[in-house]
Amino acid sequence: MLVETAGVPGAFARLPPWARAVVAALSFHRADPEPLHLLSGREWDRALAFAARARLALLLAHLRGPDLPARIRDRIERDRARNAQRLGKLRSALIEIVSRLEAAQVDYVLLKGFAHGGDFNPAPDVRMHYDIDLYCPGSGLHIARDRILQLGYEPLPGLENFPTDHLPVMVRRSGWQWKGDLFDPEIPPSVDLHFRLWDEETECFGAPGLAGFWERRVWRDVGGRRVVTFCDADLLGYASLHLLRHLLRGSASPLHVYEIAHFLHVRRGDDAWWSRWKQLHAPELRGLEAIAFELARRWFGCLLPAEAQRETEALPAAIRRWTDLYAAAPLETQFRPNKSEIWLHLCLVDSAKGKRAVLRRRLAPLRLPAPVDSPFTPTPRVRRMLRYGLHVLRRFGHHVRVLPGLAMEAAAWFLGRGTAPRRFLLFLIAANTFGFGVFVFVLLYNLLLLDLGFREDFLGAVNGAMLAGNTAGALLMPPVARRFGLKKALVLGSALTPAVFALRAAAASPEFILAGAVAGGLALSLWMTSLSPSVASLTDERRRPAGFSLWIGTGIATGIAGGFLGSRLPGWISSAGLAQTGAGAKTAAILCGCAISLLSLVPLSRLALSGGGATESRLYPSGRFVARYLAAFAVWSLAVGAFNPFFNAYFARRFGAGLEQIGGIYSAAQGVQALGIAAAPLLLARTGLPRGTAMLQVAAALALASLAAAPVLSAAAAIYAWFMTFQVMCEPGMFSLLMNRVKPEERAGASALNSLAMFGAQALAAAGAGWAFLHFGFPATLSAAAGLALLSAWLFRRLG
Repeated sequence: MLVETAGVPGAFARLPPWARAVVAALSFHRADPEPLHLLSGREWDRALAFAARARLALLLAHLRGPDLPARIRDRIERDRARNAQRLGKLRSALIEIVSRLEAAQVDYVLLKGFAHGGDFNPAPDVRMHYDIDLYCPGSGLHIARDRILQLGYEPLPGLENFPTDHLPVMVRRSGWQWKGDLFDPEIPPSVDLHFRLWDEETECFGAPGLAGFWERRVWRDVGGRRVVTFCDADLLGYASLHLLRHLLRGSASPLHVYEIAHFLHVRRGDDAWWSRWKQLHAPELRGLEAIAFELARRWFGCLLPAEAQRETEALPAAIRRWTDLYAAAPLETQFRPNKSEIWLHLCLVDSAKGKRAVLRRRLAPLRLPAPVDSPFTPTPRVRRMLRYGLHVLRRFGHHVRVLPGLAMEAAAWFLGRGTAPRRFLLFLIAANTFGFGVFVFVLLYNLLLLDLGFREDFLGAVNGAMLAGNTAGALLMPPVARRFGLKKALVLGSALTPAVFALRAAAASPEFILAGAVAGGLALSLWMTSLSPSVASLTDERRRPAGFSLWIGTGIATGIAGGFLGSRLPGWISSAGLAQTGAGAKTAAILCGCAISLLSLVPLSRLALSGGGATESRLYPSGRFVARYLAAFAVWSLAVGAFNPFFNAYFARRFGAGLEQIGGIYSAAQGVQALGIAAAPLLLARTGLPRGTAMLQVAAALALASLAAAPVLSAAAAIYAWFMTFQVMCEPGMFSLLMNRVKPEERAGASALNSLAMFGAQALAAAGAGWAFLHFGFPATLSAAAGLALLSAWLFRRLG
């Protein structure tokens, strides 16, 4: 099939069969492609929809017409006729505009679109483009804009601040509305007036040699009218840069890739032409073009000309590694959203500042998306606002949805150099499988106790007992790690914790509940205190903050799933008739979560983990820094421990929230945390670990104080997400600060001391806060916790 010809077996294996068939059918050198005629009727409809979105449908009919079913062929031919009618109107608009520019003696260049003739496409009427791209550098830009405005075009408002290479899109007012028809002849032409060919500020790297493009302009015939374009070599250069720009921004069009593949195929034997191409383009520019060439080869199996082949072979090893791993990702994103292009972008950026800017823009975009409705169409304002709000929510969901997969990719990409990515991935799988059940337990157990008639003071006693067990476990962990190693400590915690939690869910007497809390805390601490040294053993010092962020980030994604499913499991169990009471349904849901946690033993059994073991000569680190760190961390643990164990009781008691509401709030907060944890390494790298950690703790303190005064459930939910986000953003800085300052053989002991300080302080905080909530209420107790968080921030700042 196609990908075998391209030399990357299985690269498109994750595409649906109808999408693979479409791409394979357009390959230039196919080796046993997936036959189109084997697709079923429903698969053909899906294939056609995919081809239309990819702007390949008309190419498919032109090149593989006999392979298409009659109804599909007839449908595409009708679409081709309508597209030709639409292109005719677009060509007329182009001629009208360039005539006006030439009359005003404005120099211009037609980019893309009609400038791409037979070298880029097998037929002129199969290209699906919708705008007129004109390049007018210097003073001619505003003259050209004024002349186009005189023709009745108007700029779309709301696009002024988006990182583009052109002025806001200009269209004529009309009553046309988008109805999902890509071939609609009534789609109004739009004009993009470019003022540059490459946005170095946004992309964070340059494209040398573009100034010469302007000097090599030529005249071409477009529908009987001569217009100015770039020469052939520069047309290919700009097409490659245009594809690269969209690739790095996650919007690469398969049509753009096909056009470059077609150009390479048509020109593959013209050695003289390629020699001139090499003379005209600087080595750095040829390197950028080579990325587009390699993508075209891998997607559509075109044979590369010798000169182009040499350029692709000369690509840096990191870029070739990206093409080996993620060449198919821009196609897969239509079915499984991803942001795999980020790793390519980082390969192309030299400066650390530029890399941080790329990560900040792609992982935590702060700019709202562009409007979805044209202001020139008669859409009611309320409907337009509603559609835009839904669009914003979808985009937010997209950014959150890709984070778990992105975290796994980041582990393989960054940690694969110097540590085994497979080991880190196994660790993440084990940690998050175990964590899912724990999240379900944490969400439901306090609510189960409330259903059984217990009050906040008993909840505080239970959480304090569990944290006392955590403290005892933290004391036991270093000898266990020293005697058996980190892996066996993880396995022991992974096996014992779900078993004890299951017994706790079935207990009803106060004595048994308290005893189970101590045992559960003891078992859980064996797992928890092994995690930080496990991450440290799988990473080096430079990548350690990223490793901790990946671990915490995937944990957040698991928390989203745990909160969402955990809040709904009791309802599903009751609906199935498996439980007669709310308490019984919650118990059954907790048991399901415990069973899932036990599955973490499977990846753990395959994990080779160094660290711990009898060769360690020292258990605990010591010194002034460690003492000061532990004091600051204990105060921080007092602050967060006064609220975290009671978050579900807070919403249930103070606002009367139901289980699914609490689960939704919890999952939403986890989603916001995912964006925060992605930004944490960037902030910490800029500010330094002590200062950055202190800043985040101050923000968390303000959120705690705001929770004390929250008037309604919606406000409290938003503030809770704020608090949890800044709380979790602190963790990479705190963990890295400690692990960077102790010796490798002291990490297990350092983790134990860290856990001892955390669990001991949180045990006191939980017991005291439970009593305080009952006697003084939530506002006063949370205000006191906010004061402790501010004190912790001051202590951490002094560590610098």
